[in-house]
Amino acid sequence: VRLSTSAAAGQTVFWLGNWISPDGQNRDFALVAPSANQLEIREFVLGSFNVLVSNANFVTAGVSTTRSGPFYVASLGGVLVFGNFGGVPWSWDGTSGAGGLTSLTNAPIVRFGPVVYYGKCFFIKHVEPDTIVWCEENAPTTGYEAGGFNNAWTLSQTGDRPLVALASLNEALYYFRETSIGLIRGAVTTDFTSSGTHDAISETIGT
Repeated sequence: VRLSTSAAAGQTVFWLGNWISPDGQNRDFALVAPSANQLEIREFVLGSFNVLVSNANFVTAGVSTTRSGPFYVASLGGVLVFGNFGGVPWSWDGTSGAGGLTSLTNAPIVRFGPVVYYGKCFFIKHVEPDTIVWCEENAPTTGYEAGGFNNAWTLSQTGDRPLVALASLNEALYYFRETSIGLIRGAVTTDFTSSGTHDAISETIGT
């Protein structure tokens, strides 16, 4: 996907979205690549995209610029959380420079996500693609399988193929394999893996 030169200088666009931040600002952003192995965040203002976060800012903040697949973005706890295939997730609070970036170092390298369910960001693990992990409520920097937490669940009850995507609605967290779809109902508590209700939608239809 590319935007015109009047917008984002014709660079490759990995994510384009609108965010109403906690202070009520309604803003349009683009995550773009100015050149190979680089990322920038630009804001659309008065007909053009202005650089808010440069690639140098990403490096300063210690945030991965891996971009081997599409980016997935969710809003949680007053920040935007970014994840992409083969990278460590990171968050951004909407401010310029390196100060608004945070590498989610407690999270693993991910395959898909984030999606938000019960106020927590969920991801599919990259090296264990049958396993989901999640953060603590409204706290994307904590949880997962670090710092004393064990927020992980291997979804082997209804199949053993790798998970390829997640989707969340109020009533359930949906997970997708190549050849099947399932869902989990229930509150995400400390005993989520034993109290959640794990059902299959289809064992013959998937992604």
